[in-house]
Order: sequence, then C-alpha cells, then structure tokens
Amino acid sequence: MTGEHAARKIRTHLWPLAVGIVAWTAGCGGSDPSTPTAPSATNTPTTVTLSGQVVSLNGEAPIGGVAVDADGVMATSDPQGLFNVTLPVVGPAGRVTLTAPQILTRTVFLTRSTRTVKFDVIRTDDGAFDAGYFREFVRNELESTAGLQPVRRWTRAPSFYIKTIDEAGAVVDPQYLSLAESDIRLSVPLYTAGRFDVAAIEYGVDTRETTTGWITVKWLAGPQEGICGRAHIGRELGGTIEFSYQNRTGCGCDGLNIRHKTVRHEVGHAMGFWHTSRIDDVMGNGNFSCFAMPSSRERFHASIAYSRPVGNTDPDIDPSSTIRVGAAIVTD
Repeated sequence: MTGEHAARKIRTHLWPLAVGIVAWTAGCGGSDPSTPTAPSATNTPTTVTLSGQVVSLNGEAPIGGVAVDADGVMATSDPQGLFNVTLPVVGPAGRVTLTAPQILTRTVFLTRSTRTVKFDVIRTDDGAFDAGYFREFVRNELESTAGLQPVRRWTRAPSFYIKTIDEAGAVVDPQYLSLAESDIRLSVPLYTAGRFDVAAIEYGVDTRETTTGWITVKWLAGPQEGICGRAHIGRELGGTIEFSYQNRTGCGCDGLNIRHKTVRHEVGHAMGFWHTSRIDDVMGNGNFSCFAMPSSRERFHASIAYSRPVGNTDPDIDPSSTIRVGAAIVTD
C-alpha cells in the first residue's frame, strides 16, 4: 500500500466521527460543553408585606388607632383594625408589639414566612378586665417571692386518677371519692372557658404521677394540721391534688371532712391559677363557704389566660418559642 492510499483510508474512517461531533455541538447551540453558561439574572425580593388586623379578645371587634411596631417598622390600625407593614425577608422570627391607650400592651413573635395575621388584644377601657386582679389570679402577685409568674395552663383536656386508698394504705370512704369526681367534672370547664372538659376519670390504688396529661388525686393519711388540700399549679406532666380528708375541724362542712369548695379550689390550682385577695372567690384566701362556685370574675380572667400560650408574661407578652415552666405546688 502506498503512502497516499493509506492516508486516504485513514481520512475515510475519521469522517463519520467528525460528523457526529459537529451534530452534537450544534444541538447545544454550538457552545463548548466544557464552558459553563452564566445563570440568567432573577429578581429576588428583599422585603415582604405583613397584613393584619387588631381585634378585641372577647367578641373580636376591630380596634383602630393601635400602634403596630414590627421590628421597628411602624404602622397604625385603621377603624377596621387593619394594617400593613413592609419588612425585610432576612432575619429571625419577627417581634410585633401593639400599643394603644385602650389595650394592654401586647407582644407577639412571628416567623418570617407569616404574611397575614390577626392579633387579639385585651381591652382595658370596658371595665371587665382588671390588670391587678389578673396578676393575682394568673401571675401569683399576691404571694410570689420570685416575681410575677408566666401563664401556666393546660394545653389538652386533663385526665384524673383518683386513688381509692390513702397514703397509709387505708381504704377511702366512697363518699369522698364521689365528691371529688363530681366537683372535678364541674370545675374543669369553668376554669378553661369551656375549652376543655375532663378527658377521663379512673380509680385505683396506683398513680399517674409520671404520666403526661394526668392529675393524680391523693388522700393524706391522718389529720394534717393547717392543711386542707394542696396541688401542683397547671402541671401537665403528672400533676397531683392532695386532700386532708381526716381533719375533724377546719376543713369540712355538711357532715363531711372536705368542703366542695376545697375540691373546686384545688382544681383551680391544678388548672393553672393562684390565690386572690377576694374573699368571695373560690381561689380567695379566707373563703370558708361549703359550696362556693368560681365567680364570674374568676371565669372571665381564666378565659383570658386560656387564650394565651404557656409562658406568656406580664403584661401580655407571648414567648418567642415553646417553653416549659417549672413545677410549683400550693398548700391550703
């Protein structure tokens, strides 16, 4: 084979391969596949608009003239309670504070993804809300040595385990078991504004003190000087109520050693409430009536507490994240 013939033969074999390469690059717009293509420019928004409405806690009537401070960006609600604020996209959860002469200052934390929101605020100009009373009943201002307490309330319907023996192992008279159950069922919806009823009631010699969602009702053995009852305050993780059911004087009425009022009082503690200075309240210190019911004042302020998350602090500041409040117990 001559050199010229060999060269022609090599060129013949290479031609189809060359055609294939040309065809592939043409399919990609003729660019070199090894060279990256610059991404097209996009308009990424740097701000978002938060639209909202301010309404009263009870009745949801719109409230105008409320100053809305969203991380330093200000707006004022119109007569329909509506407002808009433009916020930067970046950053952690936003803090929104609402102020006006006729409301309790309210602070809420929102995620940056929130676009619309309805804020319910507590009116202070209608005579129904009493900030001083609320601090006693909900924040323990009357007796606390550690400052005002955060809201402690149940986030589910509570279940009750009523022990049938006392702490010494003696069988408890069934009339006391029946009294406890009837007043528990009566009290729970009153203290929670009807949000919760009793989820379950069980009897036995065991306990539910380590079970979330349960309150164990216990009976103290023998007379207990100066004690009619005691309870954990708003404790969902195995709370307790204890009754001194063998005291002959000071704790009973109507032929029994326990007042109905005492059971209703301890249930009030268990649902998250403290003592008040109002003697006509079930939670009032010095109320020795037999059949006292939660007053309208107690029920109204309890409904406000149950509209707020656990950890809400004074005056009306929601927590920036979910928190757990420490255990607390009150002796009566």
